[in-house]
Amino acid sequence: KWSKVRPMVFAVASANGTLYVYDLNENIGAPVCKIRGGEPGAGLAGNGVGSPSARSAASDPDTQLQSVAFNPRLRNTVAFSDSNGNVKVWKLTWKLSNMKPGEERRLRQLADIATAEDQEEEEEQEEGEDGEKKGSGDEDASDGSDSD
Repeated sequence: KWSKVRPMVFAVASANGTLYVYDLNENIGAPVCKIRGGEPGAGLAGNGVGSPSARSAASDPDTQLQSVAFNPRLRNTVAFSDSNGNVKVWKLTWKLSNMKPGEERRLRQLADIATAEDQEEEEEQEEGEDGEKKGSGDEDASDGSDSD
């Protein structure tokens, strides 16, 4: 789910009970924080990324996250629900809840790059398929001419 106030921030709820928060301004390939079962994960409390406003008494390793949502009115909060029916609300830091200059433009640039790469990959696959079809046709022709 994408943040309502930070175009480069989104959160992913996983089946293994971990909530991953990404900030594409900071790191394109890795989350800036992880929340496991309602408790702060590696890098969450320690680096000031976010802090819990509610914690579960015990963390069940079989708990799956069901949904995640950023609050459009309280921009520094994210909530998620789990398979046990619990809802947890976390307070995000200023850094994750306030837009940076040029952020929307940067997101469009990333989207354009990804789109161009996808198009190149599709073209390469089509060329490979066309080569295979032509190659198999040539083999048939050479097989017939070798018998003379």
